Amino acid sequence: MIVRFFLILVLVLPSLVFSQGKNDQREEIYVNLNSTTVLSGETLLFSVFCRSMETGKASVASKIAYVELVGEEGVVFQKKIALKEGRGYGDYFVPSTLKTGTYQLVAYTLWMRNFQDYFQSPVIVVNPFDPYQNPESDQGVQIKFYSGSSQLVKQVESSIGYHIESDGTKIVKGKVVDDEGEVLSFVPDERGFGCLTFVPKNNSTHKAILEDETGQFHFFDLPPVLALGTVLSLKESAESLDVEVQTRPTNNGTYNLRVLNEQNLLKSESLRANDRIHFRKSDFQDRLLFFLLLDASGDTLALKTYINHQKGSEENDIMKVFGVGEPVSMHIDLKEGTYSVSVRKYTSELCSYAIKAIDNQKFRVLRDKAELLHDAGFIIDKPYLADLISQKGITRDQTSVRYLPEYRSELIYGRVTDAEGNGVNSETVFLSLVGPYGEIQTSITKSEGYFVVPVNNTSQSNRAYVGLVDNTADYSVRIEHKFLRSYPRFNYRGPVFDSLAIAQIVERSVNNQLENLYYRAKKDSLIEHPEMAGQLTYDKIYNLDDYTRFENIDITFTELVPMVNYRKDRTPVFGFMMTKSSSLLNQDPLVLLDGLPVDGAKLMDYALSRVARIGLVNNRQYLGPAVFDGVVSLETYDMNLPDFKPDSSVCLIELAGISPNKDYYHPSLSDLTSEENLPDNREQLLWIPIYEPDGDMAINFRTSKIKGTFELTINGYTNNGEPVSLTERFKVQ
Repeated sequence: MIVRFFLILVLVLPSLVFSQGKNDQREEIYVNLNSTTVLSGETLLFSVFCRSMETGKASVASKIAYVELVGEEGVVFQKKIALKEGRGYGDYFVPSTLKTGTYQLVAYTLWMRNFQDYFQSPVIVVNPFDPYQNPESDQGVQIKFYSGSSQLVKQVESSIGYHIESDGTKIVKGKVVDDEGEVLSFVPDERGFGCLTFVPKNNSTHKAILEDETGQFHFFDLPPVLALGTVLSLKESAESLDVEVQTRPTNNGTYNLRVLNEQNLLKSESLRANDRIHFRKSDFQDRLLFFLLLDASGDTLALKTYINHQKGSEENDIMKVFGVGEPVSMHIDLKEGTYSVSVRKYTSELCSYAIKAIDNQKFRVLRDKAELLHDAGFIIDKPYLADLISQKGITRDQTSVRYLPEYRSELIYGRVTDAEGNGVNSETVFLSLVGPYGEIQTSITKSEGYFVVPVNNTSQSNRAYVGLVDNTADYSVRIEHKFLRSYPRFNYRGPVFDSLAIAQIVERSVNNQLENLYYRAKKDSLIEHPEMAGQLTYDKIYNLDDYTRFENIDITFTELVPMVNYRKDRTPVFGFMMTKSSSLLNQDPLVLLDGLPVDGAKLMDYALSRVARIGLVNNRQYLGPAVFDGVVSLETYDMNLPDFKPDSSVCLIELAGISPNKDYYHPSLSDLTSEENLPDNREQLLWIPIYEPDGDMAINFRTSKIKGTFELTINGYTNNGEPVSLTERFKVQ
């Protein structure tokens, strides 16, 4: 009864993506936040970058990004973000019902889920209206050393990575001592990572002594110093990288040095102990590099990782000074590309560490592999090595890919099963969006009963029905959740506030409440988008209130709708006399009630008083793999299927809409006549989620009445995929 053919999207799209080359298959998401600490009543603003993992350039594979905020008690929000040329943005207003704590923002595309890739960043929420106690110390200060890829070898310059974990106590500095005294001093980075590089003089025990912000000391033993071993060192200058092998004792053996990125072998060189190989940074892209040392037998001796260049990261220590309410114009030298711009008040006590564009790749790898640590970039330990080398490009076969990239439209995944729970193949499934801008799509179940259906009208939230076109068996339909259903073991440990941080929270909360009082005068404006058109274009519409109403459907069709034949005792019940496309009516028409495909026989006793109009499509319709000779559509007044119960196999789902785009408020730079009487207590002076400079462009904004230190941050990528992170602080007084 229904002609079936392969869904073009399913066949063409994977081949399109894979034809780009195996080196450019995977995507990565970077999300730039206006702040990693937000108060109740403030808005968390975020800008999304979807890039090729290999080149850093904008990905064309996905048109939708999924952004979630999750906490210890569950999901806070889930949003769909439209991507255009790899860019999108959204926001979340923090309600007073959200508790103070550490939350995790997660972002990904459907394509990234095939590789378990995602972006993740902590977000601290502060609810000043809810009592909060600092978490009690449960583990004190701990330090983990990682020496698998860089050993401590006697009388050889050695490196060892470390990661300091604490219960909120800040480590301000540390030093390494041996039996003879201090060897070196060090300061960990904002997340407690670092690398110790020194020459062990002998086999004596080395200790790390950490000093916290209260003046207390914490003592830890370093791994033992080896009498014999091999060390791979990597040293950089502004333009080059030098790699050297040192051994104890020195030998004349030959080693193989391989340089890889995350997917490909880039270079292979032979060298001996104490040889130095010189590389130019310009020989490599600005990406993550792996320097792998193998002995003559092919066994792994050491592995170093390095983020090439890291250029484009600047922080200006000379602060400019502006007055309150003053127009500001800052000229920033940026290459052509796409960025996001934030200007807001800076308070170090309330700023958790934000992931910059140039850090994104580094922290993605750190997150995925806990053994990765800094070392001129950072260190990687051996357990990841086998997986890395076995890839040499993505070796996943096309048939093993679970999710297709949402290249043209959103994709809905599901499964059809029988009464025993077994997957049912070769069944035609429909998805119907009900309402004035309805849409119908169909798909055929494949292996194990799985199916995928494209859907276009997702600019707003919709109710959708999913079921079987031929509902003659006891089958059930289940839709797969688009957002993550389980999450890694994130760190949800609450923040620790001292008296200074509490005072700043109070001040910031007061400013925020004053701003919210004048929300209507300062609210963001939605960007208008053309309304989505209905999928079907009717050849004829009968508004039943324009005619004499009949009590029964059969009489109504007989008297008012002559082109459709109503047959009470035949299948199908409705049939066109003749369609435009063919006089051979060998396919059934599609019968709809408020956009839901139904069996025409079930409408025989339906109350016609509910029906407002009848629409007809007198033409052959191709809806995915299904073909229909004409469409008969009955629409009720409210388009909500009153007094109609769908078949048991039909399931109702709520499809979340795409987050709307906005123009974010900032006061005029020239005309203040309409705003001069409004209080101005903005801490967020400017937010431009998508900033694409063309030549010499200035960033313009107006300061508020709040005094203090403010920070201009720019994060993004050049057109060549190079990450850029710029920071400039200034004072308002």
